[in-house]
Amino acid sequence: MGNTVDTKKTVYVPPPAPKKTPDATAPKKALAKPPVDSFETAPPSKSTPEQAAWKAYDKHIKNGPPKASDYRNGPLFQEARKEYNDTTQRLGDAASKASVERLRKEVAATPGRGNTFQHLDNRGVQVKVLDDKSYSDLPNAAKEGHLTPGGPIYIPRSQATKENLLRYADSSASTQPLSLPQNAKDGPKIAAAIAQRLDANPRQPVEFTDSSGIKIVALKNPQPSVVSVAEDKELTSTAQDIGKQPGHDTIINTNFYEGHYLDPRYIGKVRPVNGQVVEDGKVKAGSSQPEKFYAAWTPRGIEFGEGNPPSDSKVGFGGAVPLIINKERYDSDNKNGLKEDLDFKSQEEREASTGKTIVAHDRDTGVTYVVVQEDGQPGKKLSAVRDALAKLGIDDAVAFDGSNSSTLVRDTKVEAKPDDIIKDDQIPYGLNLRVS
Repeated sequence: MGNTVDTKKTVYVPPPAPKKTPDATAPKKALAKPPVDSFETAPPSKSTPEQAAWKAYDKHIKNGPPKASDYRNGPLFQEARKEYNDTTQRLGDAASKASVERLRKEVAATPGRGNTFQHLDNRGVQVKVLDDKSYSDLPNAAKEGHLTPGGPIYIPRSQATKENLLRYADSSASTQPLSLPQNAKDGPKIAAAIAQRLDANPRQPVEFTDSSGIKIVALKNPQPSVVSVAEDKELTSTAQDIGKQPGHDTIINTNFYEGHYLDPRYIGKVRPVNGQVVEDGKVKAGSSQPEKFYAAWTPRGIEFGEGNPPSDSKVGFGGAVPLIINKERYDSDNKNGLKEDLDFKSQEEREASTGKTIVAHDRDTGVTYVVVQEDGQPGKKLSAVRDALAKLGIDDAVAFDGSNSSTLVRDTKVEAKPDDIIKDDQIPYGLNLRVS
């Protein structure tokens, strides 16, 4: 037979597709880029260090203390119990610290009250925030803050607000006994309590009497004025008339003056004074005494120094005796680092019961002090008063006419008076410090 042809058709079969492997991933489509306007800032976390600290404390308390039934023997249980109590104390202290730090910041930003925590620190008074149950378990639970003289201030967590802290701080300051400090430790505490009271109510002077009979009046930003005594009037009656006006007036005698108070040449007349009396930049009375010292209220604030009062003084009195000037103490000699002053020496040689009239100022707290000892009170030697004022933190202090001239009138009340009407009649000028 001849050649033959295979009539079967050839069918094309495509090769099998490759198997997918686990590593093979389908390509991702690119996401459309949103417009810039659609971006939003993530909201800040509402959790604060204070909240986090209290959350940790609450969680620990919620879990509760260990149970004796969970332990095979007593020592292990006691150890677990101690660990729980220690952790409770640690977490509670951390939460309290966080709350107090918040209160510090809030109070520091409060006008007129920014020094509150500084005053508390100077007095050594701690502030502690407790959970409400622990607060209610404290002794004297009915007393807000559980305040004791110099003791901690406790605040329940639910009431840990700036307003409550300020109220407790003011109440705490009122528990501090006030006196001229006898040691360096008490000085800052007393000064801080006085400043705290004045910060709380600057319109109300703080007044107290030392156990020696010395009277102290502390004032915040008082307005000074010269008290001029007419020939037919006494200083005390003049001061009482002024004290009838609105506001709180603290009036004292100031300059030394010429001659003995029984000198017939001056009875019924205004005495010439030693040291200048300056009012509204003008010398109202008195002689120049550049070797003496002054207290003056100027556009720059209250100033003390050697010489006559500055010419731009709103009110100024010269002829004074230095006690402390720019933190430096004066004495009858220059031993022990004290500056020598003969006027101080003559005053220091007198009996402790001799009357004294002193003006002092604390720059840190802005508190002005009036210190008056009526003649005949037990009192203190001038150096002892000076040292007590230094312990209070006083920067400047001068003494004016003392002995039986020392006078203090608060509003209409005579707190210290001259020893008789003749002496009262002879005092020519005084200083009024008013707050209103």
